[in-house]
Amino acid sequence: MNRYLFIALVSALVVLLVTYSTRGDLYTDGVLSLDWRVDSADEIHHVRFVIPETPDGAYVEPIKVYKPRSGKTALDLEDLARLRPAETKRPSERILFINLDEDNKPIVVRRINLDNPMDYYRTAAFTTEGKPIRERDAILKAVEARVQLGRKLPPNCHPFVIADLLKYTGDRQHHAPPTDPFEGKNPLAYYIGGKLVKIDCNDWDYDYVGPDCPDTWICVMVLPIEPEDHERLIAAALKGNTPKGTPQYCHPVACLVNFPGEKTEACLREIANDRSPDRTHDARTAWHVLSYFHYRTKTDDPLSEKLVGRWRLNGRRERIDIQLAADGSFTAEAADFDQHPYTRENPRRTWQGKGYWVVRDGKMSLMRTDGKYWNRDSWYEAIREIFRDKTILKIAETEVDLENGPPMTRLE
Repeated sequence: MNRYLFIALVSALVVLLVTYSTRGDLYTDGVLSLDWRVDSADEIHHVRFVIPETPDGAYVEPIKVYKPRSGKTALDLEDLARLRPAETKRPSERILFINLDEDNKPIVVRRINLDNPMDYYRTAAFTTEGKPIRERDAILKAVEARVQLGRKLPPNCHPFVIADLLKYTGDRQHHAPPTDPFEGKNPLAYYIGGKLVKIDCNDWDYDYVGPDCPDTWICVMVLPIEPEDHERLIAAALKGNTPKGTPQYCHPVACLVNFPGEKTEACLREIANDRSPDRTHDARTAWHVLSYFHYRTKTDDPLSEKLVGRWRLNGRRERIDIQLAADGSFTAEAADFDQHPYTRENPRRTWQGKGYWVVRDGKMSLMRTDGKYWNRDSWYEAIREIFRDKTILKIAETEVDLENGPPMTRLE
């Protein structure tokens, strides 16, 4: 290459980099889609904040209720008045997405500024394709259309928990596996009722928001789980990476927790048994989801009620005293006697634990999820399936006979 041409290219690159660097730092973030905001809200109100000459006289003027509270036509004026403090310093027209707290009091959890819909990406209205809706009337029309569909989140969905998925943006979005089937830092509750998808939105850059605001690339978005997601999630989970097309799921294996059934379980078993090095994370997540289906979905087996109480599991090298609760949870204390000088009559206390138990079709399963060393204060993740699908041959007042053991005796 001509030396002068090379120098010219390098100089141009330096100028380009310097120019870009002056535009401010580039951040990545995620957003909640408009569909998710509508479905997860207990109430949706279109209001106007009125600011008289004396700020203390500011008040909320209701315009329309898009989604009333169940059992009540709308928030009354006193309720709305409590929503106004510190909401805005200027008159504005807004959509308020409201949830009710434990005392049934309204809390504004999300809002859209209809006077300036593109003012801030966190309050913007996003379509299912990850594009912001720029016009006031288009936003109102989209809200009304979604409300008319009457979509509801599953009863075991936790909207505030799913919103935490937005923590996993940028490179981190690929490293958010559930660390425990039911609890832990990233429980499967993150994925019940909602999904995290990849989007590409650069509307909030230096040219738009001004020199005092950082550039922000919106790369992920939360959407409600829809029936048509089932087949798409299975295809994405089996492929091992996000296929082309929309939506592009961030955690397809974990999201399959929304679709219990034979087809999903067959897919998860295939993934869980995949020993490929690049599928280790997916295999572990698939096992978590299968365990969730087994231990935490409802069962009406009549034998369950008979097993509630305190029992001792008598293994060959270990005994476990366990308290089985009616809600499917248990606490346990373990001791072993496989090392001198400990004996079955004088065992060594080893760990305390908690987890879940279930009886399905006459078969009993026990899985510990958390443990701590004896007489220690700190709990740690300690997943251990104590046994699974042991057929209950007999239940007596003082003992349970399980096929292939271990013997169970009732404790007072």
